Amino acid sequence: MKKTIAITMIVLGIILVSYQPTLDYIIKPYLLDKEYDKALNLSHETITANTTVSREPQFDFNAIDSLNSSEINEIDIKKEDVLGSITVPSVSMELPILYGTTNESLNVGAGTMKPDQQMGEGNYALAGHNNTNRSLLFAPIRHIEKGDDIILSDGKHQYVYEMVDSEVVEPHRTEVIEDVEGKETLTLVSCYSDDGSDRIIVHGELKRVVE
Repeated sequence: MKKTIAITMIVLGIILVSYQPTLDYIIKPYLLDKEYDKALNLSHETITANTTVSREPQFDFNAIDSLNSSEINEIDIKKEDVLGSITVPSVSMELPILYGTTNESLNVGAGTMKPDQQMGEGNYALAGHNNTNRSLLFAPIRHIEKGDDIILSDGKHQYVYEMVDSEVVEPHRTEVIEDVEGKETLTLVSCYSDDGSDRIIVHGELKRVVE
């Protein structure tokens, strides 16, 4: 009996220790890859940031929850909500850009942070989830370095931004996503610490637009 209990405790210990790594490095990537492919296929079809589509406001930052793996398969990606894609070659990141900062959009890719923003104009701001697996979602943005290209695409044009700096700020610093007169910029926002107590902000400046 003692031997059986000992073996059971060892097995349970192995399961508990391996659960989070299995979730982060096997289950989440598998589930997310399917959703990435679905959304990126839509973003590669000549999609523009269509402001003629009537949408409800979807920018309640306080309503955002942490990434929930159980909800990934339940996400219904609508074509009209896929605005394009973001690619950062230096950190092997490619994600769909979706309208709004909702749990659905952030569980799949990058979400727009303001209702009327247009690629290549003003301060184009995107939010994304951090992750303990540093290759998923917006986790790679902490490794973007000055001078790296950050490329947005709306299906017709590519908007190439150059990373100029990054900073870690408190969550209330929402002024970082505001437009700056006379500048065409990009702002990427994600949680920095695993407890969500602060934010990493990556700033880019528009270099060129490519058809």
